[in-house]
Amino acid sequence: MEMLQWMRLRVGRNCAFALLPLALVALALTAVSCGDGDSDSKPAHATVRRYEGAIDPDEISRLVREGFLPIISEIEGFDTYYLTDAESGVIVSTSVFRDQAGAEESNAAAADFVRENLAPLLPNAPQITVGDVVVRKENPPTPSMYSVVRRYEGVIDSAEVARRARDGFLPIISEIDGFVAYYLIDAGGGVIVALSVFRDQAGADQSTADAADFVRENLAPLLPTPPQVTAGSVTAHGSVGGSGRNHAACIDCLVPSRRGEPNEAKRDRGALPRVARELSCAGPA
Repeated sequence: MEMLQWMRLRVGRNCAFALLPLALVALALTAVSCGDGDSDSKPAHATVRRYEGAIDPDEISRLVREGFLPIISEIEGFDTYYLTDAESGVIVSTSVFRDQAGAEESNAAAADFVRENLAPLLPNAPQITVGDVVVRKENPPTPSMYSVVRRYEGVIDSAEVARRARDGFLPIISEIDGFVAYYLIDAGGGVIVALSVFRDQAGADQSTADAADFVRENLAPLLPTPPQVTAGSVTAHGSVGGSGRNHAACIDCLVPSRRGEPNEAKRDRGALPRVARELSCAGPA
């Protein structure tokens, strides 16, 4: 007779202990869901582009919403995209994909789109940071959003920074009123980027103060160089729900200046991809 061996399995910080047959452990590891469900540990790869000297950010945002978002949303593995207008000619885009292949394809698409549509408005080459998303938490997006991007160089022990951010800083920032999302991206070579997204500037400002306190008290030896901080309104956004549910159906928000036009006009300028209809987007805040 086959003997059932039992073991005690603890899955996640917020889960109770459970007794499971050893034969079912593999199944349990994939089936048990813990915590509040909005923290995502699935692999992801991100690209952050920071442009300076941008001309007419409003027009750039419009072209991105109407032209670029539909393109990258069709790339296999598309997850999330944010465009932030930091004013003074600085804009930052962040794209997240489920794997490196999708991120690399989006980078090529971005280069083509800028060359063909945005070159006069973006005269300077961007600062580009690519890497793995090592810490991540998301809530559903809001109609208007504000983001803060912090880029650190000279990082000592990025894995330890990620652990402390996940265990210590994430619980703090996610409790701030208006929290939408947080991503920590490890680009290697001592470079990490943190993206925080909130419903409004008040929440983002609070996160900046909390981040400064947390770094001073917990990460100062590992982050010897002050970060490059870029903050502003999110003027274009698209995402596909990580749990298999799209946050909202939204095609008109991609082209707000043409809301209500007849279907024939939409067909004349080219039908937007199917995935675009499943995006959650934010127009200019």
